[in-house]
Amino acid sequence: MKQLNVIILEDNQADAELIKYHISTLHFHCNFKCAKSEKSFLKLLSEFKPDIIISDYKLDGYNGIRALLHCSSAIPLVPFIIVTGVLGEEIAVKVVKLGANDFILKDNISKLPASIINAIRTSEEKREQLKIKEERDLIFTMSVDMICIAGIDGFFKTINPAFEKTLGYPNDELISIPIIEFVHPDDRASTVLEMEKLEKGDSIISYTNRCACKDGTYKWLEWNVIPYREMYLAIARDITERKKYEDEILKFNEELEQKVEERTKELSSANSALRAEMLERIQITKKLEYKNKEVTDSINYAKRIQKAKLPSLDIIQSYLPQCFILYKPKDIVSGDFYFFHKNEKSIFIAAADCTGHGVPGALMSMIAQEKLDEAFSNSTNISEILTHLNKVIKASLRQKSNDESMRDGMDIALCSFDEKNFILKYAGAHRPLWLVRKENTSVEVINPTKKSIGGYTEDNQYFDCHEVKLKKGDTFYIFSDGYADTFGGNKNKKITTKRFRELLLDIQKKPMQEQEKYLDDFLENWKDGMDQIDDILVIGVRV
Repeated sequence: MKQLNVIILEDNQADAELIKYHISTLHFHCNFKCAKSEKSFLKLLSEFKPDIIISDYKLDGYNGIRALLHCSSAIPLVPFIIVTGVLGEEIAVKVVKLGANDFILKDNISKLPASIINAIRTSEEKREQLKIKEERDLIFTMSVDMICIAGIDGFFKTINPAFEKTLGYPNDELISIPIIEFVHPDDRASTVLEMEKLEKGDSIISYTNRCACKDGTYKWLEWNVIPYREMYLAIARDITERKKYEDEILKFNEELEQKVEERTKELSSANSALRAEMLERIQITKKLEYKNKEVTDSINYAKRIQKAKLPSLDIIQSYLPQCFILYKPKDIVSGDFYFFHKNEKSIFIAAADCTGHGVPGALMSMIAQEKLDEAFSNSTNISEILTHLNKVIKASLRQKSNDESMRDGMDIALCSFDEKNFILKYAGAHRPLWLVRKENTSVEVINPTKKSIGGYTEDNQYFDCHEVKLKKGDTFYIFSDGYADTFGGNKNKKITTKRFRELLLDIQKKPMQEQEKYLDDFLENWKDGMDQIDDILVIGVRV
């Protein structure tokens, strides 16, 4: 049983005992500490680590607001609840604005256990969000790659420390000079042409150029750039050494071909020299392999960033305990992603498949996740959310209705589940919903709207919303196309949608976590060592 450390700030002993009684009804091992004055309360804060604080509003020479302000400064993430006999509306609003999780009148003291559960859950979510933010900021700071956001005015807006380490310029100098002035004069025209592609509708560009260092030298940089709101998100990697080795290999190969031709005529005298040259080539190849490892390490940093953007599986399973998410990127980072949102009435979950995989797919997925988060601030109607998502992604990627515009986009299945009434709502863009009733031996397929998010889709495209009444024990699945399209087996063919449905029916009696392992094991046996050709995402939920 989890321990709950509780500080009770109350100068009436009878009221303190009543509070203890109601808290003790919770499934916690409670450790109570009581204070009656400011002095005893502050002493407790320095000696005792509370999980929650319950305070009266009116105390002798002290009050709940002053206690709240002390806690907000010293232990801001610890929940604080005021329990009082009388609390005017103006004061009630004030204590909530100052950070109190709740206030409860003593006439309604029976509401205290539920309020404590909500306050603890809110505190845990804030701690998790803070942890994710700290990890994301650490990755940005510690990355060996140069990461920046640039404005359409041609100036850096945000840069990470790798810029100063690589180019030698202090941060202030980098953001005060137009970016193009750092580019080698011979590379400026080609750089401008590449950036114009974004203005014409490209969703991502990759190019190389030479950039000036503080010491007057130049370094070769490899850039990946995508439009981000009214700015550009860019990742640059120093490839100066790689360029040097590539030039050496090119020059060496040219020389080797010439020497082989010459030495063929006098083979007996040339063998020793040729052997030495081949050994030199092997050494250069090893250097290239080392540089390729550095590139892979950088992509692994990107994987950590993408993972930080995904919702926590622990949080998802705290609301949907009978749930699994099988998530297998093809190339370290993924164009597939899953989404989770919870409000007072419903749980929302989605499986999305962005165009491409690897680094381009991952960049698309980051844009899509951000726009999906924004969509929920405007509506909780899943059909409206997909329409809004289609419109903002097309705008973000600068897609137009003419044939020349970019056709990158996303397929998605989005569900909302009303736990109280067991109502499941679904809207999809090219991705279906599969439903298996508890006593059925078939898969019920609910087809999506056959339009993708973005690409050729009209700006105001409507996405059909389907409503299904569920019963306890029913199971539904949403997924990308990666699982069914996996090649393997005796004849090197796809798993296919039909075989995927049969697999799900075969494992219906298994718990959801065992279903995930079974699907994963089947997939690996089916591939039998063959390369994965696409990102894979399967979500299963039993209600």
